[in-house]
Amino acid sequence: LIARWIPHTYRLRHHTSGALIRTPEGKYLFQVRVHNMKVYPFGLAAYGGHVLSGMTYEEAIREELLQELGLEEGHELKGRFLKLGPHGSFESPAWDHKNVERRSWDIYEPPADELKKIREIIGSLEQYRLEHSRAEYEAWLVQQQGESQSGFGEVYQVLELSLDEVLEINRNGYIDIPYRFANGE
Repeated sequence: LIARWIPHTYRLRHHTSGALIRTPEGKYLFQVRVHNMKVYPFGLAAYGGHVLSGMTYEEAIREELLQELGLEEGHELKGRFLKLGPHGSFESPAWDHKNVERRSWDIYEPPADELKKIREIIGSLEQYRLEHSRAEYEAWLVQQQGESQSGFGEVYQVLELSLDEVLEINRNGYIDIPYRFANGE
């Protein structure tokens, strides 16, 4: 196995797996990437990550969802996965000079009880942000990244958006989110 940053640094082809999480209301959960990510900090992103050696695309996206959503280890995702095309059929866009990847995309529809748990975790992340200063919150996220060695500390905030809202963000080229912190920042 090689470190995940090596394919990006040396522009090596690698495999990734991603998922859009669809709610019963027809909205999708997106993460805002943390402040200290080397690639697209504060960018709007779907869930997903690298397919490690020996893993299938399905195993990779299940692991990434568990990590990035903050679900406890051993949790079994019980929702429905809808595969968008053959695995590995999506290539990095030409403008993305940092990635040379083949990606698999799914839509994941969690059952009601699992979505409730996910929303509780999102709520606790937001509550922590509201109770701390920006510096304290960002230091805590860095600590989470080091302790868990997973994707949980990679999520700055989670947004529940319609596809029209995502397209509007894409047209504007930025996310205008008024982050609130305990000290009024």
